[in-house]
Order: sequence, then structure tokens, then C-alpha cells
Amino acid sequence: LGLTGAEDDAYLQSTLDAVIDSVEQYCQRVFPLGEVTEEAFNLEGLCHYRVGRWPVVDVTSFETDNKTYDVSTEIRVNKIEGELLTTTPITGDLTVTYNGGYDPVPSNVVYVINESVKTAYNNRDSDSSQGPLKNERVDGAVTLGYYAPDGYSSEGASGGAPDIISDLAAMLDTYRSDKAFGVG
Repeated sequence: LGLTGAEDDAYLQSTLDAVIDSVEQYCQRVFPLGEVTEEAFNLEGLCHYRVGRWPVVDVTSFETDNKTYDVSTEIRVNKIEGELLTTTPITGDLTVTYNGGYDPVPSNVVYVINESVKTAYNNRDSDSSQGPLKNERVDGAVTLGYYAPDGYSSEGASGGAPDIISDLAAMLDTYRSDKAFGVG
């Protein structure tokens, strides 16, 4: 962006935070590696559990109301898809603690975030010469705002979102939790 001073730091940080929130909402997941504790209730007879933050690095505990599983012998982990498989059925309430997510965050996700922040920054003081400000939903998940100058098509591949926004959203589709597991 060619910035040398700190006068826009607050704007950039709030924009970055908003873009990260939008990307995580669109993908229905959190990307950075971290320790997570999840709970699931009233499980009966299941032999698998899918965690919310994947890929999984390791599982540190897996417990139900009546059993503490040995994570080294009684739990198999599909690290890429975040699926935990047990040797015996899960009964009752489950608490699982694990480390999951990406370190580093995938480069195409970082690119989408950076390009979105850059676009927002470059258009922060836009006037009507930039075209009208438009808001559209992409795949029913994220509302994106953009200026549409003359000649800028809003008939992109993602249900009417502008081409550049559609291209950026398409880069995230691989990481959407509903796509990773064939849901939807």
C-alpha cells in the first residue's frame, strides 16, 4: 500500500479484523492453529466425531461421561478431515481437546484477505466518480461491499457478485467446511 505513517493503522486493523471475520464466516471455519476444546452432548453409539477446526495436529484428550479414552491406542485421527474414530462406541456427553488449524494459514487465504483489505483501503475515500457503492451476498454467506465504476460487470460467476469478488471467493471454496465433507 506504500504507507509510511501510522495515521491509518486503526482503520487498517479494523478492516483486517472485519475481512478475517468475513472469510471465516464464508468458509465456516477458523484457520490459525490453536488448542480447541469442544463438547458434544447426548451421543449414543457413534464411533466417530468430526472436529470443528481442521487439519488436526494432535488430540490431547477424549472423554465421555463414563470413559476416558487413551488417545494413543483408542482414537484414530484422520488429520486432514478432522475426523476422530474410536474403537468403541461413544455414549453420553463428549469433551475433546485437540490442536487444529493451519500454521501457516494457506497462502491463497492470506492473498484473499490482503487483496480485500487493499481494495477497501484504496476505496475508503471514494466518491461518486468511482461508481455506486453496491452490497451483494456471495453464496448466502458473506455480504461484500464494492464500488462499481462504469464498465465493471456485476454479473460474475458467484450469483451476481462482481467478477473480482467472485474470483476471490472462488479461491476460498476449497476451504469451506461444507465443501470439504461433501455436505450441501
